Amino acid sequence: DDEERQSISEITPSGWKQAEYKGIIEGDYLYNRCHLIGYQLAGENANEKNLITGTRYLNIEGMLPFENRVAEYIEKNKIQGSPAPLYGDIFKECMSSLEFKEKFDNRLKEVLTTQSNK
Repeated sequence: DDEERQSISEITPSGWKQAEYKGIIEGDYLYNRCHLIGYQLAGENANEKNLITGTRYLNIEGMLPFENRVAEYIEKNKIQGSPAPLYGDIFKECMSSLEFKEKFDNRLKEVLTTQSNK
């Protein structure tokens, strides 16, 4: 997709605060605006109903690889669902995301194993 993504900097998601750590954190900022449904899945960039506050690490290392796997999966399979943000402190945020990721990974493995055995 060659279309340029619009800026999301004007969106202030729930819990938004900005903390700059130049030279300490890659990208310099601790917090990111994170999509509930990844841009590559929904094609919506600056939709305030699809953005939450999350750490840069959660967004880049946690959500993006997961979103990419979901995108690959739905290219071949029909899915239905809706996302919901899980609010709390940073540790709880990361643990909730990792727990969901683990459950998805296990379910994906189960589906793929079942399909390959047919």
